[in-house]
Amino acid sequence: MSSDTKVAVSGVEGAAGQYIQGTGLAVPPLPWPYKKLDPEVVRRRGYELCFNNDNCMYGSAAALLLTLQETVGFPFTCIPADMFRYGAGGVVGWGTVCGAINGSGAIIALVCKEYFEVIRELMAWYATYPFPSDKHGAYCRFESKVKTIAYSPLCSDSLFKWGAEAKESIRSDIQKDRCAKVVGDTAARAVEMLNARLG
Repeated sequence: MSSDTKVAVSGVEGAAGQYIQGTGLAVPPLPWPYKKLDPEVVRRRGYELCFNNDNCMYGSAAALLLTLQETVGFPFTCIPADMFRYGAGGVVGWGTVCGAINGSGAIIALVCKEYFEVIRELMAWYATYPFPSDKHGAYCRFESKVKTIAYSPLCSDSLFKWGAEAKESIRSDIQKDRCAKVVGDTAARAVEMLNARLG
């Protein structure tokens, strides 16, 4: 490959439009290619990843990312899913933006040029959706008896409102199950939005 088509990268790996040192693979500029995904596959994966790792941002981002790695492959295979673990509990436990939105938003930004518009729509949906949905019955750990609307994109508002209405501890397995459903529902909604725009 000629010098004008292959750029040697020194000390910068994975920069958009640059070659990853030692691989001969160029990371393309954003947005990256997208293929239509099955929202129910992502919903279940988001639930399982969140419940098993007790991490909402990891659950939503990894559900989307790992499915894109399987469906599209490169360049999504350049991103480690573990980088999204910092967003647990509304960003390292601070109760700010829910990790279900934060993780889904990160992946939306990779594939959609109009990501501001799409993420805003996802946040508005989240704030007015009666979580959790009834679509987890085949694999969830607990039956959902209480649905709540947060009227906010914040982890703390969503979680404490649910805890008060459900009369459950916010550090219980029932809460883990509820938040895992929120993650699955949000990641699945992100897929529905992306499929409509890009699929």
